[in-house]
Amino acid sequence: MKKLLSFQFRSLSACAGRRDFRRVIGTFVIMFTFSLVTYVQPAFAKVILQEKGTITIPVGETIDDDLFVGGENLSVMGNVTGSIFAGAGTVDISGKVGGDIVAGTGTLTLTKAQVGGNVIVGAGQVSIDDTSKIGGSLIAGVGALKISAPVGRNVMIGAGSAYINGAIGKELRFGGRDLELGPKAKVAGDLTYALGEGQETFKQDSAATVAGSVTRYTPPESATKDLTKAKENMTKFGYVAHGGWLAISFLGSLLLGFLLLKLFPKTSLGLSTQLSSSIMHNLGIGFLIVVAAIPVFLVLALTIIGLPILATLIPAFIIALHLAKLVAAYALGRFVAGQFSWTKMGIYGLFSIGLILFYLLRTVPGIGGLASVLFTWVGLGAIWLYTSSRLKSL
Repeated sequence: MKKLLSFQFRSLSACAGRRDFRRVIGTFVIMFTFSLVTYVQPAFAKVILQEKGTITIPVGETIDDDLFVGGENLSVMGNVTGSIFAGAGTVDISGKVGGDIVAGTGTLTLTKAQVGGNVIVGAGQVSIDDTSKIGGSLIAGVGALKISAPVGRNVMIGAGSAYINGAIGKELRFGGRDLELGPKAKVAGDLTYALGEGQETFKQDSAATVAGSVTRYTPPESATKDLTKAKENMTKFGYVAHGGWLAISFLGSLLLGFLLLKLFPKTSLGLSTQLSSSIMHNLGIGFLIVVAAIPVFLVLALTIIGLPILATLIPAFIIALHLAKLVAAYALGRFVAGQFSWTKMGIYGLFSIGLILFYLLRTVPGIGGLASVLFTWVGLGAIWLYTSSRLKSL
């Protein structure tokens, strides 16, 4: 920690001596990101960040700690004694993982994989074959899931469709469109599922077994009536409140963005260029930063000496989250202007267009929240990579 503070002091002093205010903001962001790495690395020994290609842990290689990965693709054929935290386009695991698997990915595939802990995944598709094994629980938010592997504890799924054809040690809970239990499905506890009101289906093979109760959850009629009445009474107020909050939020973001562009135009351009160079890579890095921040904050909160550091990191992290969206909005504006050949538009116009599009996306039902999360992750990734390169040049 002393080395970190000493380095930060020297960096700030050099910036002031050169009167280069752009580096002041760069160093401020570095103080957060570099501090995060400082406290993560002692606990997580292996961190791999790779913009292109596949990150591979080959057969025979053992990582004797947790593994953090951000990249285009990940393939784990060797062993990881700790947990895997991955942000990648595809994640393929056929080795042994002693801890958990936490992944944000387009596709997750487990083949002959042995997982000692839990599998927590947000993905488009998840496939886990019958030669794999999960010792803990499976928690998934996916488009489509197919699992034939045994799960030691609980399975909790939110999915468009799920096919389960393996043993589950405790409960199975499902919320989504279609659920199917294959002939080898064996649920040791209760099965609770919630489907919509349309063409959603629940199918159970005659050979599948559920030791506990099978319950389809439907909201009570009285609760539905009360909820409908409350919605009717609060609709106008909700529209006004939501619209007012969006307007205030938009104006605040617009003014802050203009201020940053005025004071630090080159830094803003550099961040936007970094984001545009590799969106998926930035997205993976941003996901890892958010995932890493949670255990770091918890560890610092549980230690007395870590509380002063936590009091500094949390506000810095909140600021970084907001700045990440502004960076992504500026990059979006530049992209749109490039598509329509708006060559004479200034930086303030580009930022305004991107911010307007971002707030319009936030109002779209079903994708507004996802858009906000993706903008935050990709912006955080750009801040990390850009400030890392600036750190090397100082």
